[in-house]
Amino acid sequence: GTTGISSLAQKLGQILVEKDVQVPEWIREQDRNGDGVISKLEFRVNLRKLLSGASMTLEVRDIDGLFAELDHDGDGKLDLPNVKAALKKLQDECRRAKARVARMQEHLGELSKVVNTYREAVADATALEAGRERLNSMKTDIPPAAQLGTLLAKRNIKIGDVARKWDSDGSGTI
Repeated sequence: GTTGISSLAQKLGQILVEKDVQVPEWIREQDRNGDGVISKLEFRVNLRKLLSGASMTLEVRDIDGLFAELDHDGDGKLDLPNVKAALKKLQDECRRAKARVARMQEHLGELSKVVNTYREAVADATALEAGRERLNSMKTDIPPAAQLGTLLAKRNIKIGDVARKWDSDGSGTI
C-alpha cells in the first residue's frame, strides 16, 4: 500500500501512469546540468511542469516534503538511481491500485445484480403474501351456503343427485 507516502507522491504516481511517463527519460530530463543528481530547485521546476493541469495546488513545502522523502541520505540532492527506483515504485503502486479499483468495480457490479435479484424476490414475496391474505379473507367471509354452492359447482354435482343420495328411504325427506 501507500501508507506513509504523501498525497503528492501518490498524485505523482498517478500522473506518471496516466501520462504514460517513461521514468528513466523523465529523470534524465530533470538533471538539466547533467551532474547525475537532481537538486531541490531542479526537482521543484520539473515536478511543477509534470503536474501542471493536475487538479491540485502545489505548495513549495509539499514539493520539498516529497523531495525529503526521496532524499534518503539527507544530502539535499537526489541521486538518479534512487529517484528512478522511487518513482518506478510510485508508478507501480498506482497501477496496482488502479487494477484493485477495477476489480472492486467489477465485483460491485456483480453485487448490484444480486441485490436487484433480492429486491425483486422481496417484492414478489410481499405480493404473494398480500394475495394469500386476501384469499384467506375471502374464504372466511363467504357464507356456508355460498361455499356449498361453489363446491358443488366446482365438482359438477347436481343438487338433485345430492338430495336423492341423502333421502335413504325414498320418502322425499332428508
